Amino acid sequence: MSVQYYRDLLGTLFAGKKCILATGPVAGQTRLIETLRDLGATAFLLLADSEGTGDLPEGPDVSWHVLVHGKASDMMTGIRNYEAALTDLPPDVVAAVEAFDPDGEAIVLGSHVSDTSHILGRPRLGAREPAWAALEDKVVIDDFWDRAAVPRAPSRILDARDLDACLQATADLDDGHGTIWAGDAREGFNGGAAYLRHIGPTDDTAEAHAFFTAHCDRLRIMPFLPGIPCSIHGVVLPDTVLAIRPVEMVVFRKPHSQELQYAGFSTLWDPPSHHREHLRSLARKVGQALRSDVGYRGAFTVDGVLTDRGFLPTELNPRSGGAFSWLTRGERDLPLSLIDMAIRDGRDLDFRPQQLEDLVLHIADKHRFGGGWTVIDTPIAETNKFLLVPTPDSPLPYRLATDEETEADTEGLLLIGPSAAGGFVRYLLHDHSCTPGPSVAPTVAQVFRFTDAHFHTGIGPLIPADDLSPEAPPPKTAPDAPG
Repeated sequence: MSVQYYRDLLGTLFAGKKCILATGPVAGQTRLIETLRDLGATAFLLLADSEGTGDLPEGPDVSWHVLVHGKASDMMTGIRNYEAALTDLPPDVVAAVEAFDPDGEAIVLGSHVSDTSHILGRPRLGAREPAWAALEDKVVIDDFWDRAAVPRAPSRILDARDLDACLQATADLDDGHGTIWAGDAREGFNGGAAYLRHIGPTDDTAEAHAFFTAHCDRLRIMPFLPGIPCSIHGVVLPDTVLAIRPVEMVVFRKPHSQELQYAGFSTLWDPPSHHREHLRSLARKVGQALRSDVGYRGAFTVDGVLTDRGFLPTELNPRSGGAFSWLTRGERDLPLSLIDMAIRDGRDLDFRPQQLEDLVLHIADKHRFGGGWTVIDTPIAETNKFLLVPTPDSPLPYRLATDEETEADTEGLLLIGPSAAGGFVRYLLHDHSCTPGPSVAPTVAQVFRFTDAHFHTGIGPLIPADDLSPEAPPPKTAPDAPG
């Protein structure tokens, strides 16, 4: 099956249409706009949370409004501020939307982490239903794992205010590496490890307990799982479930802190083949349960840790994950996220599921990507780009490339620029530096050490996850149900 087939399929949806993009930073939509143009879309109005880091879209068919002004205190606050702004647009933006789309026929696209379902009465393509979003809550998902016969680590769900019960659960569940406390979704969706705390075996819990009582009603406490944090994407269609390939989640511990640092994702890491196939089988099983339980459609991720005991899940994202569109980064013409939106919207198109799965797997395995990113407190006014060269025998692990050095002489591209939370740092390995196999987290930690020293980014020291190179067979599960 060719990439062109899916472009032609989506062309029936977008050709001749205007698009309203409520998808985050302006700079993050440049490639999407290029794709939509190729599919026949005619004009684009962006309702953005910030200008963002990277190249801005150009052309007379593009206009935008930044809805959120001022610096958010953290990533999750920035997301929530943006969601609130999308549901209460100021008069000048309302007028701009109505002038752009007087007939109300524009296609509205949203971010993968957004639950906004309409923009001024215009339905969003592929908005997720409340019953789907509810499963993202970290304190309800263990019941789902049990119903779906998915092995998991032991856990307890507790009243966040009951310190004695939390301390008892922490003592009971700690198997030598501490525990993880995860908060509920009282304040709405939370991700990026923002509502997670790693409580070490000898840690004082006062600070963590104060945080959770301020933000949550309930807690899930489970053992800390050493290993590689990773996820697997599935896509639910009416008669089948696609399973893609595992993706490393770049997650760090911080010295002298209970907070974890989420820093993106990578497909460089390759688990042993039997674990890869177990994860793909698990994705199918979970997709079938999602379809049966809540009538789910579209992409989702199962997140967890590949430990020396096999993969153990920690959460479910009933939506596409951040890595989803990057899986086909090596084939820019395959608009995977738009295909997902059409599936989730229930569009009656001939998606040819097996051919789509084969195509995505081929692209994702052939074209790898690696790197990491993080928001920073320091406000950055504009995007700056730098090529980096490793310096293993020097005090700092990297240096900036000279004017004479080209991409071929360097390891990767560093971007430092604006974000809704102040600043943003992203590092992307060049294709020639993308060696499949190992975790990318140690490289990202070294890059951030360099940016702290050279650009005063204030990220701080980071501890990569433990690559245990597990060789044990995957956990036993019930056989996959058909389809």
